[in-house]
Amino acid sequence: DQQEEQGDDKLQQQEEKNPGNILKKPTRAFLMEIILSHHEKRVSQMDSISSMPLYPTEDILWDNNVVPSELYFGERVLALPKLNLQFLTYHDYLFRNFNLFRLESTYEIRDDINDCCQRVQPSINVVDGTVRFNGWARMGHPIVRFEIKSVKKPRLGEVKPAKVIAEISIDLAPMKSDIQREWEGLKQHDVLFLLSFYDTIDSQHSRIAKKQKLTEERAIAQENGQKFVPREMIDAREWYGLRHVRGCEIVAIKDVTGEVVEDGRFDTAQKERKGTVRILRVELDAAQYYLDKLSEKDGKADIYTTFNLVMRRKAKENNFKAVLSTIRDLMTQNIELPNWLNNIFLGYGDPTKSTPQLTIQSTNSNTNLENDPENNNNN
Repeated sequence: DQQEEQGDDKLQQQEEKNPGNILKKPTRAFLMEIILSHHEKRVSQMDSISSMPLYPTEDILWDNNVVPSELYFGERVLALPKLNLQFLTYHDYLFRNFNLFRLESTYEIRDDINDCCQRVQPSINVVDGTVRFNGWARMGHPIVRFEIKSVKKPRLGEVKPAKVIAEISIDLAPMKSDIQREWEGLKQHDVLFLLSFYDTIDSQHSRIAKKQKLTEERAIAQENGQKFVPREMIDAREWYGLRHVRGCEIVAIKDVTGEVVEDGRFDTAQKERKGTVRILRVELDAAQYYLDKLSEKDGKADIYTTFNLVMRRKAKENNFKAVLSTIRDLMTQNIELPNWLNNIFLGYGDPTKSTPQLTIQSTNSNTNLENDPENNNNN
C-alpha cells in the first residue's frame, strides 16, 4: 500500500508539472471506483418508480431539458420518450405512457402556476421583509396557517413515511361570492399546490426591468403588425420570486369551529358551514417529503414553514395524480392479457384474426382434429 501511495504521489507530481500529459497508470482510487460501481447493487426500475414523487416540483417544472417550453418551434429533436407501434412487454407499454403523461401534466401545471403568479403579483414588503400579494387570482389564495399534523412511520421495507398529513387554513372572506362558491366546492381527493415565495429587493428591481423590456418588445411588435413571441420562457422563479412548489391531496375540510364539513360522505356535505375560515386537511407526497427532509440534513432550510399561497386547478384538468397512481399500480401487478389480445396489444400478429370468436373457432377445430379417429389412424 505504501508503494502504491508513493506511486500515486509521483504521478500526481508529474501531472502538476505537465498538465497536458495523460496518466498512463490509473490511480488506486480510480480502480476502486470501477470495482465498486461494477459490483454495487442496482436499483430496479420498479423500485425507482415506486419511490418517485407523483407531484412535480420547481426543479422539474422549469427544466427545459425535461419539459420543453412553449417556445419550441420544431428546429431540434426533443429528448422525450416515444410511443412506438410495437412494444416489448405490457410493462414497457405502461412505462412509456407513465413518462409521457407525467411530462404532459407537468407542462400544463407549469402554465397554470405562471398564470396564477402573474395575477397575484407577489412583492416584498420593505418594512418587515415579508411577501405580500398586490393582486388576486381565482385559482390562488393566500395561506393563513400551514402545519404538519402527523408523519406515520415507514412501512416494512420502505424508507419514506407511510403517510404525511398537514392542515392548511385559508380565509374566504376577501373573495367575491361566485369565487367563494368555487372554493367551497372543493371536495375529497382534489389536488392542490402549495407555493412558497421569497423575494428580495434586488430581484424585485431586476424583475421590474425585465417586465419593462418585455412590454417595449410587445409594443414594437404590435406597431410592425407582427406576432409577439418572447425570446425566453417565463420562469416564475426569476419573474415572481417563486421558490418551492409542492402538491397535496385533500382528505377532509373543516370549518372555523373544527367541524368536518367534507370528507367524501353524504351526511357531512349536508352540514352547515360556519364562518369564512376553512381548514383543509391534506395528504402530502410521502416520497417528496422524505427527499426534502434528507436535503435538510445537508444544510438546506425547511421548506414546509415557508408556504404562503395555495393554488387549485379545474377539476377536469386535475386528475393527473389519480391517472399516474393507477398506471404505477398496474405496473407492479402481474397482469396477463388474453391470448387473442396480447399480440395485437403489443403490435404483433394479424388484427383480423385476433378476435374472441375466431380464437374459439380455431381452438375447437384443433380439438376436433385431435379427437378424429381417422386422423389418428393416418398418423
